[in-house]
Amino acid sequence: MPVITGAATDRHRLVRQLRVVRGTMRFVMDIQPAFDYARQPHKVDLFDEGAVFEADGMELTLHWARPADASSRIWNVTIERHG
Repeated sequence: MPVITGAATDRHRLVRQLRVVRGTMRFVMDIQPAFDYARQPHKVDLFDEGAVFEADGMELTLHWARPADASSRIWNVTIERHG
């Protein structure tokens, strides 16, 4: 979320959480950040646990949470870059 006044702190976060109560669920998430109302180009770095989008001093971090003893391969999580 944009910071209106002052410096950004650890309290400036937007969190989306998906929890499956019973069974499993497959889904696809498409993320297209638009820094400065899409006027700023950005770069993206992909990691096993998520991605970091950066543009002109701004940063958006995407990561997923799992039990500490589980790997991304067991949970069948794939992060891909398209276009």
